[in-house]
Amino acid sequence: MALPKTTALTDQKQACSNNVDISDGSIHVLGYDPNIAPTSSEIRKAILKVDLLILPLIVVCFCFLQFDRTNIGNALTDTLRKDIHINNSDINLAQTLFTVGFVITELPFNMISRVMGPERFLPITMFLWGMVTWGQIFIKNATGLHAARFFIGAMEGGYIPGFALYISKYYTNQELALRYAIFWASNNFAGILGGPLSIGLLFLGGRHGLRGWQWLFLIEGILTSFLGIIAYIYLPHSAAKPKTFFKRSFSLFTPREASILTTRVITNDPSKAGRSRKRVSPSDVLETFLDWRIYGHIVSGFLSMVMISPVNTYAPSIIKDLGFTRLQANGLNSVGSACALLLSISLAFSSDRFQERGIHIAMGFLWSAAGLVWLALSPDRSGKWVLYGGVVWTQMGMGCVQAVNAAWLTAKIQDHKRPVALAAYAMSIQLANFPGNQLFRTQDAPRYTRGLIIAASCAFAATVVILIWKVFYRIFDNGDQGVEAMYVNDGYASTRRVESGPCSLDEDFATIESVSPERQDHDHDTDTCTGSAQRAVNERLEKLEKTVEGLVDRLGHRLDARPNWNNESARTTTESISSEQNPGPVVLIREAAIDAGVHFPDQNDPHSDVISSGLLTLPMAQSLLELFHVHYGRWVKFPETIPTSTLLSRVRESPILFCSVLLIAVRHTTQELADRLAPQLFQEAKRLVTASLLVVPQSIHFFQAVLILSLWSTTIGQVPLSMDSWLLTGYALQQASVSPDFVQVRSGSALPTERERLDAWCVWIHLCLAHLQYCVGTRRQALLTEAQIDRCAWFIESDHVSNYETRMVAEVKLYWIIYKKCCGAQIALSEVKLDLQTWRQEWDALFAQPRSQFLQMGFHFAHLLAYSNCFKISRSEMTCSTVSEMIHHSTTIINLAIDKTDDRTRHLTDQIYHIVTFSALTLSQLVHRYESRLQAESHDIEALDTLIVKLINWLRSIGLPCHTASMLSDIVLAHFVKLRPGFRPMDVSASYEVGENIGDFDTLDYQSLPLDVALLYPDFIGSELFDMDAGVIS
Repeated sequence: MALPKTTALTDQKQACSNNVDISDGSIHVLGYDPNIAPTSSEIRKAILKVDLLILPLIVVCFCFLQFDRTNIGNALTDTLRKDIHINNSDINLAQTLFTVGFVITELPFNMISRVMGPERFLPITMFLWGMVTWGQIFIKNATGLHAARFFIGAMEGGYIPGFALYISKYYTNQELALRYAIFWASNNFAGILGGPLSIGLLFLGGRHGLRGWQWLFLIEGILTSFLGIIAYIYLPHSAAKPKTFFKRSFSLFTPREASILTTRVITNDPSKAGRSRKRVSPSDVLETFLDWRIYGHIVSGFLSMVMISPVNTYAPSIIKDLGFTRLQANGLNSVGSACALLLSISLAFSSDRFQERGIHIAMGFLWSAAGLVWLALSPDRSGKWVLYGGVVWTQMGMGCVQAVNAAWLTAKIQDHKRPVALAAYAMSIQLANFPGNQLFRTQDAPRYTRGLIIAASCAFAATVVILIWKVFYRIFDNGDQGVEAMYVNDGYASTRRVESGPCSLDEDFATIESVSPERQDHDHDTDTCTGSAQRAVNERLEKLEKTVEGLVDRLGHRLDARPNWNNESARTTTESISSEQNPGPVVLIREAAIDAGVHFPDQNDPHSDVISSGLLTLPMAQSLLELFHVHYGRWVKFPETIPTSTLLSRVRESPILFCSVLLIAVRHTTQELADRLAPQLFQEAKRLVTASLLVVPQSIHFFQAVLILSLWSTTIGQVPLSMDSWLLTGYALQQASVSPDFVQVRSGSALPTERERLDAWCVWIHLCLAHLQYCVGTRRQALLTEAQIDRCAWFIESDHVSNYETRMVAEVKLYWIIYKKCCGAQIALSEVKLDLQTWRQEWDALFAQPRSQFLQMGFHFAHLLAYSNCFKISRSEMTCSTVSEMIHHSTTIINLAIDKTDDRTRHLTDQIYHIVTFSALTLSQLVHRYESRLQAESHDIEALDTLIVKLINWLRSIGLPCHTASMLSDIVLAHFVKLRPGFRPMDVSASYEVGENIGDFDTLDYQSLPLDVALLYPDFIGSELFDMDAGVIS
């Protein structure tokens, strides 16, 4: 079986080479927001809305498709045969022509549906076949019946795969089997309702000169056309894009629900983002039919459905011939459909629950085969209820797993192939009607034993085919998992990709080592099947590693790995020789000391972590990691779709990264847990940082840990600069100069395309931003150059940059201006304002996009800091207009923070809270020193004081008492009480969504608060930023 293996690896290579196409920046789908962090209840609510508002209408429409397809069987129990003079051969030909029309239009209609949208095109075809259905009341002979059935079949073509594709817009691949089962259960709903409905309509025979079968066609056809109109108006284009009529639209989902639905579907299967509303090209059709995967589903679907047309058509007649009346036969025909509904839903639910497809499909096929054998081989002397039991058992199994089969095919095929694949699958089911319509001959009535045995044989053959395909998938294509499995490993691969050229096939095999624990458990039983193949691959990899190691040993001394940051044309081709191969003298002595058993007194096992040491349990660590992943993961480029269990195993490879993650996350659990664990985690983090100083080069995990410890240094130690973030980020930037992870950042070569390299570049940009923030905050020299800042700006020229990363680059440029222009010995205010305005114009587009408040706060902070530093240095007099400007910048920052509060507020970096606190301290001092002059200028002093009190309440409302905001609120309050002791405002009791308000301002214990703010903010946010004793002039 060379074909499956070759094609599988080709698809993996294609997914790898196209990996850049699924980055956040390149996904332009309405409603997609990679930064959204929904709660589990929000997700359940959004999915429930789809289940209740979208799926039911599609199911009802499908029911009427089934009514119009099968109502000929009910009509045959009336006087249709006699009235239009037809026999079984005419009926079989009519059904065959129906199938011909269906098959002819299946693929073209599905291609049209892909361009127009199934929510537009399919309701139109539904309206048209409804018109033809009720038009059947005028047929007079076999020719009219044949024409009507052909046209109805032609208009129904494309409906099933089109709406199957439409449903996949709202659900992940793992959720599709159950929803497809509900969709396909329309056959059963139609069977359940069709019998009673036909009884009622056939009873109308004789009224207004119409026969019973004419009333049947008339009512059902009119209802079908009416439903087509309703579906055209009601069904949205997508979760985020409702239909619009006469410039008016209504949406079934809130913007957040639409974003949740869209984002989770694309995150689960990124290939769904690439082909929305694009036509299906001939190359897509060819590529689909060259894919070996579809044929197992097509063949099994064809064989299993040979029975459905004859059984649907003749079941009422078979039941009637068992000794039941005409009305009893139509009623009893519904029982099998009701039982089939329960079986199909149960199998689909079980398939989704256990994420297993092949065995469930085989069980459904065998169920129907057993019913056919029961009905065919039961002795003639069997009672009518025994034979009727065979009919019911057969109807239960007919098509009961077609939804699971379609869901498996959908998951296995990439999105651009899905329209053709689903159309081909639906065509195979319809093509089964050709042999099926010939099975029940007139001479075989009433038991049709020959046809039943042939149909049972086909069902057994379908079982064999699907089990063979299950084995193929297990060996060649990730088992029962879908195409999303390609992207999970790509998102955070432990095996680094080659920097250029196609993806290595050996690397695709290597990713077997990094699958999730759940996947390992799932595949455990296949170890014996794949063991020999895996061993062969491992042997090849070991030989390759030894060869490369030998080449490095021989060529290493010729490689010059010293970085050249300022030479734009120089391209670094390799990294420094590993320290293990050629250690320096001191490193050699240290290693010898370790071998001799000499350690620092407090040094623990460098490979142990907080779980191994017993500080916290594995479930608790997993919960904390999940919290960090959701709210902070993008800062350190954790893949959004990676399972927490897989991420945990990778993060644990670096004790310092693991400890840093837990240290932040624990501050968002409970105060008791934070008080118990945070101090120990903090001490462990400091120990690990110390131990890392002699390791060169560092892995990407080290730089991620430095980012966490620097961006939230106030949070982790509960005091500003509890870790010297300037020193820590500066050291990391020096480490980056020899790290292989940042070779493309240093070299100045072409922008990377691999996701892993892009993520490393993002981490480096975040390091630069954190370093500059603390250069500004502590007034220390930056370890960055203009060329490196330009490297950051160059990154956004990539096609794979999101709004978030663009904002990070904009902030790097802003803080570089602040560092160069606002923190020096001489500050030219006019020049600073010009540079800041130039920056504002350069990044103007970002200010109209979401989350722009942080850029605005930085912009106002730059002005505020420039003014304060300028007048502190010059000790010149401050004009009233200058004071007013500083008050404007301070109040704007505070109001932006309060007014833009949302569920992400408590997870902001410490720098945002530092800016807000700095603004509040500055505002307090301005009001304190210049109160009389400000009152003369008609400033509302009470409003300014109240704003600070409001800010204190706001800071206290964010998170636990151990949150940075709570600690900073004490500092602002202490400073405010010291400067404004006579102010007693009314109770500011407005609550905020992020937490509880502290209540009455007067209830705070002022005496217990520290009054010396300078002690809390050494060289950071001191109270003497500018000389408040300087005079003021008008």
